[in-house]
Amino acid sequence: MTPYNVVNYSLVLNSFLWTRPDAVNIILFYAIDREAKKIKVSEFDALSEIVFFYARHRDYLPTAIVEELDKIEGFSDAAGDTFAGTEYCPESAIYLLTTYCSENPEFSDLCKKWYRFFLAFTGNAKFNLIFDSDKYSYLLEYRPLFPPSNGVPASLPLQMLIEAQGKSEAKDIALLAMYSAIRSIVGRKELATTTKAFIHARMLGAKNTQELSELCRKDKTLRQQAEAWRPDKHRKLFNNMLRVLRKKNLISYYGDSARRCMYVSTTLLDAKDFAYGIVEARRQHAHRRDARQMVEYYLNNPP
Repeated sequence: MTPYNVVNYSLVLNSFLWTRPDAVNIILFYAIDREAKKIKVSEFDALSEIVFFYARHRDYLPTAIVEELDKIEGFSDAAGDTFAGTEYCPESAIYLLTTYCSENPEFSDLCKKWYRFFLAFTGNAKFNLIFDSDKYSYLLEYRPLFPPSNGVPASLPLQMLIEAQGKSEAKDIALLAMYSAIRSIVGRKELATTTKAFIHARMLGAKNTQELSELCRKDKTLRQQAEAWRPDKHRKLFNNMLRVLRKKNLISYYGDSARRCMYVSTTLLDAKDFAYGIVEARRQHAHRRDARQMVEYYLNNPP
């Protein structure tokens, strides 16, 4: 997957996948809102776009902005005249709107927030989605639900999120959550060492098993879902989910019973590459172990 079609969000939102039917939308709008906040826009650019959409595609604008624009004396006529001739002439409407915003800075801020969201939703290479005024309304509805981050980034392919919209089967949810969990564990590395219990915790939105216990104490629904997918109690079910992800060519994994761990990767999908990656990981681990033993020896046996 290229970085341009991957949606980045906070891992804690994975808990919503198990407790809310609109979880996929919340994750998507969280990511878009996050991208929007990074975009720098000028007041002139924002107001210029609003004049255009007021004249041609008013349904793109949120009701709060349209109602405010309707109150500005002469603005409706000026906006209507922007396309009166053969050329687009928005200067008068932009002047009226700029003057109004100089006296009402909070409305200027609202216009810039909407414009940043519009750019993130449609013009950003990550998303490039179809836009209408309902989308901004959804953002305003979902934003109070965005929880504080637990410090662990998560990500999913945009297309996978879009395809998951409307799906409510437990298996579909589990696949989405498991893939997100493994991606969060691997991060920017090619390969990571982990355990099924750790993957399970990340699936439920916790950064580790201790945090999962805390979340489950607070949320009965999450606790029930956590029990239903515990790898120690439902080994066959959990392993089948891993196999499905591998069959879809999304992950590689190998269980090392001797070390009581497993190796996972989301990039080393070729069997030979993955095998070499495991060998290299073990070699580096051995070097670190030998280094620690050497330090301990000299500390205990000073010259």
